[in-house]
Order: sequence, then C-alpha cells, then structure tokens
Amino acid sequence: MHVVTFYSYKGGVGRTMALVNVAFGFAQAGKRVLLVDFDLEAPGLPSFDAFAEARGQRGIVDLIEQYRATSTAPDIADFVVPCVHRGQSIWVMPAGDSGAANYTERLNAIDWERLYDEEEGYLLLEDVRQQWADFEDHGFDYVLIDSRTGHTDVGGICTRHLPDAVAIMYLPNDQNVDGLVPIVQGIREESSERAEPIHLHFCPSNVPYEYDEDGILKELLDKASLKLGYNDDIDQPATTIHHRTSLELLIKPIIAIGKPGALLAKEYSDLLTAIASRNFDDRDGALLALTKMPERYRRARGAGRDKYRLTIVKDASEILRRHSNDPDIAMAAGEMFHFAGEFERDIAARTIAIEHGAATARAFMSRGVSRFNTGRREEGREDMISVLKSHDGTIFEFGPAMQVLMSDLKPESIALADELFQSASTPIKVKQLLAQILMADREKLSLVADKCLEYADDLDLRRKDRSAFLNTAQLALIGSQRFAEALAMAERLETASTSREGRLAATFNRAMAAWGSSGSPSVELFGAVDALIVSGSETDANAHQCFALVHSVLGRSSHAAAELVTAERRLVASSGPVFSCWRYLNMSEEDFEADLNEMRATLERGDALMPPFIAKATSTN
Repeated sequence: MHVVTFYSYKGGVGRTMALVNVAFGFAQAGKRVLLVDFDLEAPGLPSFDAFAEARGQRGIVDLIEQYRATSTAPDIADFVVPCVHRGQSIWVMPAGDSGAANYTERLNAIDWERLYDEEEGYLLLEDVRQQWADFEDHGFDYVLIDSRTGHTDVGGICTRHLPDAVAIMYLPNDQNVDGLVPIVQGIREESSERAEPIHLHFCPSNVPYEYDEDGILKELLDKASLKLGYNDDIDQPATTIHHRTSLELLIKPIIAIGKPGALLAKEYSDLLTAIASRNFDDRDGALLALTKMPERYRRARGAGRDKYRLTIVKDASEILRRHSNDPDIAMAAGEMFHFAGEFERDIAARTIAIEHGAATARAFMSRGVSRFNTGRREEGREDMISVLKSHDGTIFEFGPAMQVLMSDLKPESIALADELFQSASTPIKVKQLLAQILMADREKLSLVADKCLEYADDLDLRRKDRSAFLNTAQLALIGSQRFAEALAMAERLETASTSREGRLAATFNRAMAAWGSSGSPSVELFGAVDALIVSGSETDANAHQCFALVHSVLGRSSHAAAELVTAERRLVASSGPVFSCWRYLNMSEEDFEADLNEMRATLERGDALMPPFIAKATSTN
C-alpha cells in the first residue's frame, strides 16, 4: 500500500481534480484505490458525480466521534463507500455528511491536539492505516488523501503522519510558495526520523498556457525550486499542470477517462507516473522507477551530486530486494547498475534474471560484459558463448559476443566458432559473424566457402544477408586456392553490386582469383580496379593494402609504398581482426602490421608484390 497526500497551501490550484484523475488512472491500470477526504471544512470528493454514492454518508468525522466515545478503533468498513464510474471501481472515505445541519458543530467539537496528546489519536490513525492495508483481505494499492489547505493540525496529520509521499501542488507565486516553505520543512524533519522517508512530488499547477516570452514563469519556477529546496536539473517537478479555461470544468469531468488524449490528461498521467515510480512495492511502479534511474543518475553525475547518485543506486538495490524473484525487475535493475559502473551489482542482478526465466541473449551479454569489466574473463567468455547459442538476440548482443571471440583468435575460439557455424540451431544472422572468425584459419577456409554457399541458398534469407554470405564465400574460395570457383562467381557478384565500393571489392577479388588461376596478374583486370579507386578516399587499412597491391601490379612502386604507409596509419583507428589481402585471412592487428612490413620489404628490394598464398599455389602447379 502506498499512501499519497495531495496538499496545497492555498485553494484554487486544482488539487482535488488532480487527485481524482490520478485515482482513475490507477484504477484503469487495475489498482485498488481508496480516496480519503480529509478536507473536512470543505469536502470536495462527493461533489464529483463519479462519487455520488458517497454523498451524505458517514466518514472521518463520524469515525473520530465513535472512537472518542468508545476508546476503540472503529471498523473502517463502516466508513468506506464503494463507487463505480464508467466501469472503474474506486472506494471513498468521505469527510462525513457535510450537508447535515450539525456537521460544522460536530467538526468543531473535535480537539485534534487533545486527540493526539490525551486520547492516543496517533494509535487510532495507525490502526486506520493498517486497516487500509488489510481492507477486504486485499487492501488498497494506493490511498490518496485530499488534505485541507493552510497550516492546520489536520494538515500535519495528512502531510507528516499518514503518507508515504506528498504531492505538493502550488501556483508558483510568492504567496503560495512562501506559505509552503514551513510545511515542506516540517515534512522533511519528520521524514528524517522515519525508516522510510516521505517523498515529495512538487507539482506547479493552474499555470497559464501563455508563451513565456518574458521569462516570467521560468523565473517564478526557479525561485520556487530554491525556496522549496529542490533542484530542477535533478529533482524535476513531477509535472506542470496548466490552467484550462472551459465551462466543462464546472461539472468536474474525469479528464483521464473522458478525454484521454487531452494535454491535461497527459499532465495528470505524468503525475501518476511520478507517484507510482516511488512505490517500490508496486511492480509496475518499480519498473517505472528503474527505467528513469539512468537519466536521473546522469543528471546527478553532471551536477556533481555524489550523494544523490549513491541514493539512486541504493533505491535500485532496494527495488531488487523487494522483487527478488522477478526477472524483468532484475534486468531493469541490472541496466541501472551497469550504467552506474556498479558491475558486481549488475552481475548479481543479471544472475537473478537468468535464474528466474530471463535466459536471454541480452541477459547473458550484459552479465558477460560486467564479468569482463571485473576481471572474470572466463566466466564472461562463457556468457558470450551463451549469447551466440541463443535465438532471441540481435546484432546489439551478438556484436559484443563476437568481439570477445574475435579479440584473440585463439584456437579454442576458432574451434567454438566452427561448432556453432555448422550447427543447425545457430541463428543464421550469427553464422555470417562466425564465418569471420573461421576466416582466420587457413584450414577452415574451404569449410567457410562451402557453408556460406549453402546458407546463401536459403530462400528465406534477405538479399543483404545472401550477398554477405556470397562475398564471404568468394574470399574463402580465393584464400583456399579454389581460384576457378571464385572466378566463376566473380561476374555474378560484380553485376549484383550496386555501389562503387561494392563493385570495387568485387572487381578486386575477380582480379585476384584470375591471378591465382593463371599464375600471373592481369594488368587489364587490375586496371579496372584502379579505375574505381577514388584518390584520397577515407577507407580502412585493408582497402589501402589492396590499393598497394594494385599499384604494384601496374608498375607504380612509389604509389604502392605510399598506400602501405596509409594502411598502417588507418590500422591505428581499427578495432578487432583485420582482413589482409596478402594472405586472404582475418588476423590480429599485429599480424596485419607484419604483412605490411613484409610487403614494404619486398618493394624495397625492387620486387613486385606477389601474395605468398598465390606464389605457393603457382609453385605447386
């Protein structure tokens, strides 16, 4: 149960209207909601047609009278009225029959100070609060209290004793804000002595719609934030409720139900969201809170408020503690911990998520990354393997997992890639990535070529994925010295290429396949490649290595040497394995640099460049 008091220092700010609309929003979300009319001097709830059943019914005044007469806490069921409006059920605890002739006299006869000091009124209200929690064996999810305005004993009960949170509604002028300052201070003092602090939702309300050309409203809101002790950059108002000029307001419509698309309905919804996100026992509210936390954490970090950042992490931990078997909560908490760099907490949260049914690629990937960040490399690697074996991942999960396997290109990584690459259960979108790992092992190239051609025949495959498999197959055919097959594919791939970069790559591969097949480079084919090269283009290290080979074949050794220098410079900006046309293999940056040095040494000897895998094939033939 979450008790929220709606309070305003002055009337006329739309407090009761906001409370009612928030209540119906919660009811529509399937929550059990009780409204308590503690504005005893001017009860407002029964004036809404939605709560017509509560008019003239016994309420708080009657409950207190009965308690004082019997010294026994009454059963609140005698003072709670169920109301139904447009299919939504809400319970109301009215102030009492305010239309009765003796109502004011009975109200004035209640001495609140004596009730607390001499008649154990504190215990009475504690009992009432417990009865709200146990009502009809289910209790209420939310109890929303409509409080009296100003400085009163009843106001203190509503703002400091009963609530878990207080929605502070105010018109941002000096009269309203200055009156609120001691109220807010009192709530904070009370909150500091409680195990669970009272959360404050600041809500400027009845604010004009007019464009703030002169910055008047901004200045007033800034002043209010300073006086009331909250920072708009971090503790932003729950919402701002604007003034709406309409005769329809005279009949007190429920905007949340009647006009859900209206701006006012959205503003009430924002207030509901703010309230729910502080109710950590409500699963929906807890998820709302967790989704907001990374942005709150970011703002706190930017403002240098370390204590506030720690509070956010603590809140996320508390939510996880209360919902320790909920995989969705655990995943959302993990996202927050990861954002904050709390990797051990992230690991614990993702483990909970996985153990309780969220064994998804996202869960394993996130836990794996945090394990790597804490030095638990082998455990992290196991998680990344689980990612690659999953069927619900996207490139955002597969990408980091592949980087782990591709980062070292160790034999065990290649063996795993081989197993997954050939497995029928491995998602097709993962297999193209796995092929890149296998392209680091000469002995695996024929397998890669055959399997990529097989996978490319999948009729359900997207054109882009089919093209990727065919391009990889051609590289593997060339690298495995199956030049005739690669050459047979070349024309089809060139024709299918729609971009200059695609045609450039396809034409280069055709020239290389022809070179391997005939034993000598074709000046005509390499000239066709040269015609597609754009001078000064920003390309990767591999491209410039290829350009060096083209220039060498065409007798331009100095140009070839210059391209090798550019390739080495581009290598600094690369990440992961790099494809080398010198060996037609994927390799580490160090090995790629070694290839560049070997090519440079060949040019310095005055020899033309000839890739060693082609030289080996030629000598064999």
